[in-house]
Amino acid sequence: MFIKTATRKVFLDVDINTTIQRLKQEIELLEGIPTSEQRLIFAGRQLLDGDKTLSEYGLTTPDQTLLMLRQTNSNRNITLYVRTIQRELDFKLSVSLSDEVNKIRSQINERVNLPSSYSLVYNGIVLENHQTVLDYGIVDRASVYIVTQIVMEVENLNGERIKMKINDHRVTGEVVERLVEQRRSYKNQQRKRKHIASTEDNTTPDDSKRPRNNAEDELETSEILPSSSPSSNDVAICPNGDCTLPSDAFLEIKESDLQTAPRCNKCSKKIGLTGIQCRCNHHFCSVHRYPEEHECPFDYRTKAREELAKQNPRVAGTKIIPIAK
Repeated sequence: MFIKTATRKVFLDVDINTTIQRLKQEIELLEGIPTSEQRLIFAGRQLLDGDKTLSEYGLTTPDQTLLMLRQTNSNRNITLYVRTIQRELDFKLSVSLSDEVNKIRSQINERVNLPSSYSLVYNGIVLENHQTVLDYGIVDRASVYIVTQIVMEVENLNGERIKMKINDHRVTGEVVERLVEQRRSYKNQQRKRKHIASTEDNTTPDDSKRPRNNAEDELETSEILPSSSPSSNDVAICPNGDCTLPSDAFLEIKESDLQTAPRCNKCSKKIGLTGIQCRCNHHFCSVHRYPEEHECPFDYRTKAREELAKQNPRVAGTKIIPIAK
């Protein structure tokens, strides 16, 4: 594979099962850069030290390129914004680039009382305790989110109860969305069976002996959907056309059942129950719900100025005519 440094591009002959630590040692022998000062980046993601291999990071072909950056000034201090998803907590922390995540957790525990099972998330990545701030490429004035784990008990359609450990942000919305879709599909199947059973009950003995054609077979096996423009063919649901039931008796499907969940305009994921519709008329998930996260084009200052002008209208008095002497 190719290793791109600040000055040149070199080629290394390594196996896909090579660990990241071993790869850094090979770079040290070739370039003379200590392993502690190397940052390896592939596809926007940093390769962390440990037992993970190149194949686990998606490096499987020889024509792929790694970006190698040299770490400098690891003692520089930066400011972090520590927040929760719902902004219940929002405070600043001053940390060093060489500080480990364990030290940041200790500083947070001194400020607030949190359960021991919480995690720190930056750019969608859970921060591991033994890694440093510099390892994750955290920049000054970045936001680090506190995510607590909750135990959720879900009962499926068969009455089985399943316990799941999930985080309190986007995963919750996705789980609920899947359960809603499963329930919706189950209801549609029940409506379909009810409709087929009713048509069979209304079939006369003469009709049962009559040979069936392909059109009638397709009618029973097709999905039951409401028609936006009813026609005269709708009464053909009954074999002889003499059914006393209206043609749409079994076609009642709620409009909410047919709506699909909106997706985040930033990451295209289903927003679930924690997403919002911003003032810029776009939907966003819980991660990109804040204006600074999705670069909201809505002009809040102009909107506030217009609301103030509406609440305090300008009053123009009548012009006073001076009295002639």
